[in-house]
Amino acid sequence: MTGCRWIAWYAAMLAGISTAAVAADAPVVWLQRMQQAQWQRSYEGVVVYVHDGRVDQVRISSRPGADAFQRFASMSGDRRELLKSGTEVRSLQATAAPAAWPAMAGQQRALDARQLGESYHLQWLGTDRVAGFNARLIEAVPQDHERYGQRLWVDQESGLLLGAALIGPRQELLEQVMFAQLALDAPTPAAPSAGG
Repeated sequence: MTGCRWIAWYAAMLAGISTAAVAADAPVVWLQRMQQAQWQRSYEGVVVYVHDGRVDQVRISSRPGADAFQRFASMSGDRRELLKSGTEVRSLQATAAPAAWPAMAGQQRALDARQLGESYHLQWLGTDRVAGFNARLIEAVPQDHERYGQRLWVDQESGLLLGAALIGPRQELLEQVMFAQLALDAPTPAAPSAGG
Protein backbone atom coordinates (compact mmCIF):
# COMPACT_ATOMS: atom_id res chain seq x y z
CA MET A 1 0.00 0.00 0.00
CA THR A 2 1.42 3.36 -0.95
CA GLY A 3 1.97 6.09 1.59
CA CYS A 4 -0.90 8.06 0.01
CA ARG A 5 -3.41 5.21 0.43
CA TRP A 6 -2.30 4.65 4.04
CA ILE A 7 -2.58 8.37 4.73
CA ALA A 8 -6.05 8.46 3.16
CA TRP A 9 -7.31 5.54 5.30
CA TYR A 10 -5.97 6.98 8.51
CA ALA A 11 -7.25 10.46 7.74
CA ALA A 12 -10.69 9.04 6.99
CA MET A 13 -10.65 7.19 10.30
CA LEU A 14 -9.92 10.42 12.14
CA ALA A 15 -12.58 12.50 10.42
CA GLY A 16 -16.03 12.86 12.03
CA ILE A 17 -17.12 9.27 12.64
CA SER A 18 -20.85 8.97 13.44
CA THR A 19 -21.58 6.71 16.41
CA ALA A 20 -25.37 6.69 16.59
CA ALA A 21 -26.72 3.72 18.56
CA VAL A 22 -23.27 2.29 19.32
CA ALA A 23 -22.21 0.95 22.75
CA ALA A 24 -20.08 3.40 24.74
CA ASP A 25 -17.13 0.99 24.89
CA ALA A 26 -17.30 -0.09 21.24
CA PRO A 27 -14.10 0.34 19.21
CA VAL A 28 -15.85 2.79 16.85
CA VAL A 29 -16.65 5.04 19.84
CA TRP A 30 -12.96 5.00 20.74
CA LEU A 31 -12.12 6.00 17.17
CA GLN A 32 -14.41 9.01 17.53
CA ARG A 33 -12.77 9.83 20.86
CA MET A 34 -9.37 9.50 19.17
CA GLN A 35 -10.41 11.95 16.44
CA GLN A 36 -11.61 14.47 19.01
CA ALA A 37 -8.43 14.15 21.09
CA GLN A 38 -6.30 15.01 18.04
CA TRP A 39 -7.85 18.49 17.98
CA GLN A 40 -8.71 19.09 21.65
CA ARG A 41 -5.35 18.39 23.30
CA SER A 42 -2.02 20.05 22.67
CA TYR A 43 0.87 17.64 22.53
CA GLU A 44 4.45 17.33 21.40
CA GLY A 45 6.39 14.17 20.81
CA VAL A 46 8.62 12.05 18.65
CA VAL A 47 7.28 9.18 16.59
CA VAL A 48 9.24 6.35 15.05
CA TYR A 49 7.99 5.62 11.52
CA VAL A 50 8.89 2.20 10.05
CA HIS A 51 8.23 1.95 6.29
CA ASP A 52 9.78 0.71 3.06
CA GLY A 53 12.76 -0.88 4.86
CA ARG A 54 13.51 2.41 6.66
CA VAL A 55 13.14 3.76 10.17
CA ASP A 56 12.52 7.51 10.43
CA GLN A 57 11.96 9.77 13.41
CA VAL A 58 9.52 12.67 13.19
CA ARG A 59 8.84 15.37 15.81
CA ILE A 60 5.16 16.32 15.99
CA SER A 61 3.74 19.45 17.62
CA SER A 62 -0.01 19.97 17.78
CA ARG A 63 -1.98 22.91 19.11
CA PRO A 64 -5.81 23.02 19.26
CA GLY A 65 -8.07 26.06 19.21
CA ALA A 66 -8.78 28.94 16.86
CA ASP A 67 -5.18 28.94 15.62
CA ALA A 68 -4.91 25.13 15.53
CA PHE A 69 -2.05 23.53 13.65
CA GLN A 70 0.12 20.44 13.52
CA ARG A 71 3.80 20.61 12.62
CA PHE A 72 5.86 17.61 11.48
CA ALA A 73 9.68 17.84 11.37
CA SER A 74 11.97 15.00 10.31
CA MET A 75 14.70 14.18 12.81
CA SER A 76 16.51 11.68 10.59
CA GLY A 77 17.49 11.68 6.94
CA ASP A 78 16.84 14.79 4.85
CA ARG A 79 15.55 17.87 6.66
CA ARG A 80 11.82 18.05 5.94
CA GLU A 81 9.02 19.91 7.60
CA LEU A 82 5.25 20.03 7.03
CA LEU A 83 2.63 22.30 8.52
CA LYS A 84 -1.01 21.22 8.67
CA SER A 85 -3.55 23.95 9.41
CA GLY A 86 -7.24 23.39 8.76
CA THR A 87 -7.51 21.64 5.40
CA GLU A 88 -4.14 22.93 4.20
CA VAL A 89 -1.01 20.77 4.30
CA ARG A 90 2.17 22.46 3.07
CA SER A 91 5.89 21.88 3.02
CA LEU A 92 7.98 24.49 4.82
CA GLN A 93 10.95 23.87 2.51
CA ALA A 94 11.38 25.36 -0.95
CA THR A 95 12.02 21.85 -2.31
CA ALA A 96 9.34 19.34 -3.26
CA ALA A 97 7.32 17.67 -0.51
CA PRO A 98 8.75 14.41 0.84
CA ALA A 99 7.52 11.11 -0.55
CA ALA A 100 6.62 9.47 2.78
CA TRP A 101 5.23 10.85 6.04
CA PRO A 102 3.38 9.20 8.88
CA ALA A 103 -0.35 8.95 8.24
CA MET A 104 -1.26 11.71 10.65
CA ALA A 105 0.33 14.26 8.31
CA GLY A 106 -2.43 13.77 5.72
CA GLN A 107 -5.62 15.72 5.18
CA GLN A 108 -8.80 14.62 6.94
CA ARG A 109 -12.04 13.64 5.24
CA ALA A 110 -15.40 12.45 6.54
CA LEU A 111 -16.31 8.80 7.06
CA ASP A 112 -19.25 7.53 9.09
CA ALA A 113 -19.56 4.40 11.23
CA ARG A 114 -21.84 2.66 8.71
CA GLN A 115 -19.30 3.09 5.90
CA LEU A 116 -16.50 1.99 8.21
CA GLY A 117 -18.49 -1.13 9.18
CA GLU A 118 -18.93 -2.06 5.52
CA SER A 119 -15.17 -2.04 4.99
CA TYR A 120 -13.75 -3.22 8.33
CA HIS A 121 -14.65 -5.33 11.33
CA LEU A 122 -13.42 -3.51 14.46
CA GLN A 123 -12.39 -5.50 17.52
CA TRP A 124 -10.37 -5.11 20.71
CA LEU A 125 -6.96 -6.82 20.88
CA GLY A 126 -6.25 -5.92 24.49
CA THR A 127 -4.03 -3.38 26.21
CA ASP A 128 -0.43 -2.27 25.83
CA ARG A 129 1.93 0.56 26.81
CA VAL A 130 3.30 3.13 24.37
CA ALA A 131 5.72 5.93 25.36
CA GLY A 132 4.78 5.33 29.00
CA PHE A 133 1.01 5.62 28.39
CA ASN A 134 -1.55 2.84 28.89
CA ALA A 135 -3.23 2.07 25.58
CA ARG A 136 -6.17 0.08 24.25
CA LEU A 137 -5.38 -1.79 21.06
CA ILE A 138 -8.01 -1.78 18.30
CA GLU A 139 -7.77 -4.05 15.27
CA ALA A 140 -9.53 -3.15 12.02
CA VAL A 141 -9.91 -6.36 9.98
CA PRO A 142 -10.79 -5.71 6.32
CA GLN A 143 -14.08 -7.16 5.05
CA ASP A 144 -12.57 -7.78 1.60
CA HIS A 145 -9.21 -8.41 -0.06
CA GLU A 146 -8.93 -4.85 -1.41
CA ARG A 147 -7.79 -3.36 1.89
CA TYR A 148 -5.06 -3.88 4.45
CA GLY A 149 -5.67 -4.41 8.14
CA GLN A 150 -4.89 -1.83 10.80
CA ARG A 151 -3.91 -1.84 14.46
CA LEU A 152 -4.40 1.32 16.49
CA TRP A 153 -3.02 2.05 19.97
CA VAL A 154 -5.28 4.62 21.72
CA ASP A 155 -4.39 6.25 25.05
CA GLN A 156 -6.85 5.03 27.68
CA GLU A 157 -7.01 8.39 29.45
CA SER A 158 -6.84 11.07 26.73
CA GLY A 159 -8.03 9.10 23.69
CA LEU A 160 -4.99 10.27 21.70
CA LEU A 161 -3.63 7.96 19.01
CA LEU A 162 -0.29 6.61 20.27
CA GLY A 163 0.53 4.24 17.42
CA ALA A 164 -0.76 2.68 14.22
CA ALA A 165 0.28 -0.32 12.14
CA LEU A 166 -0.63 -1.34 8.61
CA ILE A 167 -1.01 -5.13 8.36
CA GLY A 168 -0.71 -7.11 5.11
CA PRO A 169 -2.83 -10.07 3.95
CA ARG A 170 -0.47 -12.61 5.58
CA GLN A 171 -0.48 -10.63 8.86
CA GLU A 172 2.91 -9.07 8.00
CA LEU A 173 3.76 -5.60 9.25
CA LEU A 174 3.88 -3.20 6.28
CA GLU A 175 4.17 0.15 8.07
CA GLN A 176 4.12 1.30 11.66
CA VAL A 177 4.19 4.66 13.40
CA MET A 178 4.51 4.83 17.19
CA PHE A 179 5.24 7.57 19.70
CA ALA A 180 8.58 7.04 21.47
CA GLN A 181 8.23 10.27 23.50
CA LEU A 182 5.05 12.20 24.20
CA ALA A 183 4.11 15.20 26.35
CA LEU A 184 0.39 15.98 26.58
CA ASP A 185 -0.79 19.56 27.04
CA ALA A 186 2.73 20.70 26.22
CA PRO A 187 3.24 24.34 25.23
CA THR A 188 3.74 24.49 21.48
CA PRO A 189 5.46 27.25 19.51
CA ALA A 190 3.40 29.41 17.17
CA ALA A 191 2.89 28.16 13.63
CA PRO A 192 5.22 29.78 11.10
CA SER A 193 3.75 32.44 8.84
CA ALA A 194 3.01 31.73 5.18
CA GLY A 195 6.39 33.25 4.31
CA GLY A 196 8.27 30.67 6.37
